[in-house]
Amino acid sequence: MKLIPPTLRSICLKPGKLFIGGGACEVHTLLGSCVSVTMFNPRLKWAAICHAMLADPDLATVMGTVSCEPYKYVSIVVPTMIERFRTKGISPEEVEVKLFGGANVFGYKKGKRAGTGIGAENILRTRELLARYRLKVLGENVGGHMGRKIIFNTVTGVVWMKRLKSSNWTSNSGRVALPVPFEDLQRNIIPVRRSDEFKQN
Repeated sequence: MKLIPPTLRSICLKPGKLFIGGGACEVHTLLGSCVSVTMFNPRLKWAAICHAMLADPDLATVMGTVSCEPYKYVSIVVPTMIERFRTKGISPEEVEVKLFGGANVFGYKKGKRAGTGIGAENILRTRELLARYRLKVLGENVGGHMGRKIIFNTVTGVVWMKRLKSSNWTSNSGRVALPVPFEDLQRNIIPVRRSDEFKQN
């Protein structure tokens, strides 16, 4: 079976971008130190996913380019997502939230203290904001030293994830690492025959 069913539109979410709406599609993105938050409401089938690159804008950015790329910052995009759900009449208790990414993939050296760097900052800031708005994280796969590829189904709220081997990960390349098992937070491990196929339970 193909990874993207023919009935669903495939959307590539680039760094610093936000998808939100009620359309039927599968949104895929690649994560290194960046983080993605997915939000889903089963009642209205309303979904959102972001690809945030940094925890907060610095002062120079606030005075300059932040208005051009606001969704690259966790501190801006997460509250935006929450507000959009609120305006649809969706309470925090109705939102299924998942968190991915935040790996230490740039300049990683063995022995470097865990919990430092851009990835760790992104994870910490995201968790702080979700807690502030009283949103419970249904599941997460964060940190480590390997990139991730995730696919978010906006109809079901299911997220598929594949780890990318750190030796093959680059920040400015389209290369994808050798296939390893996909993981679904609701279905545990999904076996993969080839990089473009998966088994659906």
